Amino acid sequence: MGSESASIDVGPLIRANAFVVADRKVSSGAIINCGAILDHDSKVGAFTHLNQGVIAGDAVNIGNIEPIGHESTLKKQSLADNDARISAMNLIATPHK
Repeated sequence: MGSESASIDVGPLIRANAFVVADRKVSSGAIINCGAILDHDSKVGAFTHLNQGVIAGDAVNIGNIEPIGHESTLKKQSLADNDARISAMNLIATPHK
């Protein structure tokens, strides 16, 4: 499910019960899996995979080619750099610089 104000490139896969809220950027090749939530003003890089149950708070910036593990949470305004590997059930609270 997506918002009219979300920017979704050609080619990402958004699975059942995933939510992409207003003012989001989802790049090509990204996967937003079942039950994942991408809150407002967030960005998902190319070929990044948000696994089931991932919650990305508002203004989160996720780089390219990153798997984000099942049921992980990225807190408000956190940053996951390119090629990061985040395993299941982690809490990421690194603020943007």
